[in-house]
Amino acid sequence: MGDIQLRTYGPIVVLGIGMGWWLCRRYAYAVGISPDDVDAIAFWAILGGILGTRILHVIDKWDEIYSKDMMLIPQMWKGGGAIWGGIIGGVSGGVLGCIANGLPIRPLMDVGGLGLILGQAIGRLANIINGEHTRVASDLPWAFLYTDSSTLAERDSNGITYPAHPAAAYEAVADLIFLAVLINLIHRWGGSGRVFFVYIFLYSWFRFAVTFLRRDELYGLFTQAQWIALVLGVVATIVLIMFQLGNINTRTDHWKRARQQSGYK
Repeated sequence: MGDIQLRTYGPIVVLGIGMGWWLCRRYAYAVGISPDDVDAIAFWAILGGILGTRILHVIDKWDEIYSKDMMLIPQMWKGGGAIWGGIIGGVSGGVLGCIANGLPIRPLMDVGGLGLILGQAIGRLANIINGEHTRVASDLPWAFLYTDSSTLAERDSNGITYPAHPAAAYEAVADLIFLAVLINLIHRWGGSGRVFFVYIFLYSWFRFAVTFLRRDELYGLFTQAQWIALVLGVVATIVLIMFQLGNINTRTDHWKRARQQSGYK
């Protein structure tokens, strides 16, 4: 528009962060805390998420892109982020915020899982619009074909785009399904930390599988995202088994407080 460039990536990311924050506040009482507690760590979590998503992306694409032009590293408005970096950075920042403000970690991890998965679903809209992660050809009725000359969709040896599995769309739909599951569980287990590990369990194993449709750069047998998903998926599985066996207490003080409060539905 004249000399002004309107980009979809940045606004969609901001929308995802805002909606994730709103959802965390909405379900704060379901984990035995208040919306003010969510606000107290929001800056830490958001900053950690932004830094994490960029840092992991830069590491992943260092040889291909950033070693050649380091001035591109801070230019996030041009796109480029690793969702695992956002998750790990956001959770790490949130935990630091809890420690700094003397707030309970496990309840805030539970609502944080809801905010993260909603933000991820919204963030994938930018990938869908840009045509990213469409590398495996498909003749299925829902295969995506991008025809715009500026699309980031994969091209064949002749430089022509082709119908492919919309991996980003698959993930967006899965994220919304996982969100519905977590909202259901937060009324039962909110405040114990168990909901957060269900989130990590669901997303990790799904992400490990769907990444085969993206054909990202391999690090040995798997991609960077798959290795992270494999490690965190195993950790989440073990932790959930420990919850189930009673080795980790579900009935924490904040779990009990949430059951006593009537401020959420």
